[in-house]
Amino acid sequence: MTRKRGRRTKKRKREKKLTSLIQKKKCLQALDRAVKAGRLLAQLLLANRHGGRPVTLIGYSMGARLVFHCLLELSRAAAAGGITNDLSRAGGGNGAIVENAVLLGAPVAAHPARWAMARRAVAGRLVNGYSRSDWILGVVFRASSGFVRPAGGLCPVKVSGVENVNLGAVIKGHLDYAGNLPEILELVGIGE
Repeated sequence: MTRKRGRRTKKRKREKKLTSLIQKKKCLQALDRAVKAGRLLAQLLLANRHGGRPVTLIGYSMGARLVFHCLLELSRAAAAGGITNDLSRAGGGNGAIVENAVLLGAPVAAHPARWAMARRAVAGRLVNGYSRSDWILGVVFRASSGFVRPAGGLCPVKVSGVENVNLGAVIKGHLDYAGNLPEILELVGIGE
């Protein structure tokens, strides 16, 4: 009888370990796909598929990661001489691609150099909406990515031109973003 229990216990431990590895792999895939989708979005914007008007990009969770990597790609293109993103032209659509960008609960490292690079791709406002009580983001981001830095969605990002908005009064957990989006956008000052 004890041998059967011992075997079952070992089997359960192996199953839990396998489940954990599969979940980690899925999370890594999601992080990777958000990066690739962000690059693709940047290419579409650079190809003028948006009608030539400035856009406002808003994303939460993996969507925020997608937007962030889109901004990085647009910044790289600007550095290579591919685009201009001048604030004075943001209203006229004669060069500015991204007018505003809002990242909510972003699973992106709070690395100042990368945020400064993303900031250069935005003509108007770059908003980092964060909540210190988003423990799901903290656990999953650190476990899946191995970054030592906290995620931008957990803390203010100390980069000139990045507006940090503490959403702690509205967001108690990572799953609160979708249900509270109208209130969040009002707090951030977008869509007025």
